Amino acid sequence: MSENRATGFDVFYLGLRDRNAVYDQGAGNELVHTFGARIFGDTGSSYWNLEAAVQQGTFANHRRAAWGIGGEIGHRFPQAPLQPDLRLAADVISGDDDLDDPELGTLNPLFPRGKYFVSQSPIGPRNLIHVRPSITIHPHKDVELSLSGSAYWRQSTDDGIYAISGALVRSGRDSDARFIGTQAEIAVAWQATPELNLAASVGVFDPGMFIQETGPAQVIKLIGVMANYRF
Repeated sequence: MSENRATGFDVFYLGLRDRNAVYDQGAGNELVHTFGARIFGDTGSSYWNLEAAVQQGTFANHRRAAWGIGGEIGHRFPQAPLQPDLRLAADVISGDDDLDDPELGTLNPLFPRGKYFVSQSPIGPRNLIHVRPSITIHPHKDVELSLSGSAYWRQSTDDGIYAISGALVRSGRDSDARFIGTQAEIAVAWQATPELNLAASVGVFDPGMFIQETGPAQVIKLIGVMANYRF
């Protein structure tokens, strides 16, 4: 098996205490125990990464119980023109199913990276159903050009939506709508040198019924540039 091919299985535990946790249900001291497993593989042409986790603990001196599943599968076409790479990613992340019940059901993703779904997203991984197909092509051996489309729904209509940071963006108390919105993005990355990577992205988020029923609902336009230098 070549170095760029791998297959494996991971199990993990992550613990966190947050004395100032904030959810749609309220604020309080939070203790989180996360137990999870991941299966991943790469044959050179096909690849997959599937993960599931459950959470136990306490929030504001009451029980918390949450869960999440997600992953991605993809296939490369190295012999085709532009070497396209087709990928499908999806997540189902639990939200709280009763804001008046002191038990919390919202998954805490702990410390998600900023580019959790796409390069830029106003939606974070809590109380969410997410589907994202994408295609990446290589117009040059050091350049990648990607096009992706994402759709977002609330997993529970009794919970709100959150930012990548975990901040509550919209409460779920004023709408029963599940659909949050869609997002499209074009991104380009150039490996200028072995150490320097330059990237840029342009995206647009179109609000769905839940956003429209709970406050301002303008289309969000996102532009980003980034440079990474590895020593």
